[in-house]
Amino acid sequence: MREADHPHAGRRAPGARGRRGLARAAVDRPGGALGPDHRAAYDAVRAGEIGTVRMVTHSTTSAPPGWSEGGWLADHAASGGPLLDQGVHSFDYARWLVGSPAVRVHCVAADSPAGPATYALATVRYESGALAHVECSWAHPEARGFRLGVEVVGTEGRIEWQLDQLMGGVLHRHDGDTEWWDVLGDLEFTRELRAFTDAVRAGGPPPVPAHEAAESLRTALAALESARTGRTIDLTTWEPL
Repeated sequence: MREADHPHAGRRAPGARGRRGLARAAVDRPGGALGPDHRAAYDAVRAGEIGTVRMVTHSTTSAPPGWSEGGWLADHAASGGPLLDQGVHSFDYARWLVGSPAVRVHCVAADSPAGPATYALATVRYESGALAHVECSWAHPEARGFRLGVEVVGTEGRIEWQLDQLMGGVLHRHDGDTEWWDVLGDLEFTRELRAFTDAVRAGGPPPVPAHEAAESLRTALAALESARTGRTIDLTTWEPL
């Protein structure tokens, strides 16, 4: 967390830049497998079409990722597992929709053959009183693919969508190597990187403010702490070690 705070230690100076995942940087650019849906929901919320947001449910489930160099994602100590790798994007998107800072988080997690804490459920309460439920998993079978489900409940309506099998395919070679054809990698991650590099070259503004990225990271780290200790974490006073 100290490393994350360092780039914007100058108290959110104009042009401060940070890089973080598909949920925000990608949806700020139209197109792609997830971007249009997330952006359309955000625009509908901001237009008042479902009233005040009271609850967000965001679920991302898959098998353990097989594409990290040297398999570092499978090392919980290095990656933080799905709560940090996937969940941080869910926490960020929910915060963006709700428009209010997170104040409390409680999380339960379960081990699986994929590793420790590879299935997790977190509940976040925001200053506005809204709630978010975040599910993330690397404990599902590889054949199931990557699945995403989102529900946004407001005082005047509800938005829901699900995207199943977000994977172009998997080639299992005779020699044992596996090649993933990842729709997200082709569309969302490339858009994320393009948005970031464009901001760097132009001198800003960044697709995601650095202080908001740090806030989402802090929520994810608090969820990890809650899963480890069984305690509800008060984000108004808690600081990660």
